[in-house]
Amino acid sequence: DNKLVPFDSTVRLDNSDFKVMINEGYNKTVTDKNYYVLFNSVEETALALIEQLKVTPLSSKSTIIGLKIESSIPEKAKTILDSLFRIYNAEAIDDKNLIALQTQAFIEDRLIRVSYQLDSVERSRSRYQASNSAVDLGNEAQLYLSNVKDLDKRNSELTIQLEVLKDIDNYVHNKGGK
Repeated sequence: DNKLVPFDSTVRLDNSDFKVMINEGYNKTVTDKNYYVLFNSVEETALALIEQLKVTPLSSKSTIIGLKIESSIPEKAKTILDSLFRIYNAEAIDDKNLIALQTQAFIEDRLIRVSYQLDSVERSRSRYQASNSAVDLGNEAQLYLSNVKDLDKRNSELTIQLEVLKDIDNYVHNKGGK
């Protein structure tokens, strides 16, 4: 707007106040001179930075890129690149967290659905068995094998007892005959 603003005064631009001050450490001879200051919008500044930014792939088979920014103030260029990397890393972490949350929600939803389906199948099987007097062959076979095992054990015990009785009988008859 070509306003004349003295040092140590405040200028209001787009609802923001800016104080015009002398940086004594920079140049002692700044007084009694005219300076022109240009304020750019955030969008204009961003577009200017994008034009200064050079992006190149490090190789044709890599997903890694090289970033350079051309600036007459190296510290400013470094600060801009550091900010870009910090924002990129934060966004990448946010993206990964979002993907993890969505994956977790999907898995939990599938588990609920599969559990419901399994419960439904089990209830249908139980109803079928009850209405058709069906037996669980696995349980029946297990019960049968258990009974056979018990009977086999009892048979062995009785065989041993019979052998003991025969030995006693032989002992009594042979002892008495002498």
